[in-house]
Amino acid sequence: MLSKTITKALNDQVNAEMYSAYLYLSMSAWAEGTGFKGVANWLYVQWQEEMAHAVHMYQYILDRSAAPVLKAIEAPDAKFADLTDVFKKVLAHDQKVPARHINDAKITMKENDHSSYLFIM
Repeated sequence: MLSKTITKALNDQVNAEMYSAYLYLSMSAWAEGTGFKGVANWLYVQWQEEMAHAVHMYQYILDRSAAPVLKAIEAPDAKFADLTDVFKKVLAHDQKVPARHINDAKITMKENDHSSYLFIM
């Protein structure tokens, strides 16, 4: 069973992954609407990847006899100045992701939960 601290961290991560998915899907819709079909497809694939991460974490929480808690997902940006703006925002967002994983890994080590550490990393 997961500790309350790790359960909260993983639930927060599920929410973060869902937000990432929402962001990529919003960007994909913008790219599709502006004629950048290849970019739209690439962003859609990123959406799928983030959704897979969220579902994987959700299932891990269940498998460890803890309760997933689904929170509201913040609405992402829907308007972008141009394609450069989209990719600058992709880069800025993707630079935040490793910090979340490192923080979660530190929590699992503090809780002495090596299985969750391996899962996160």
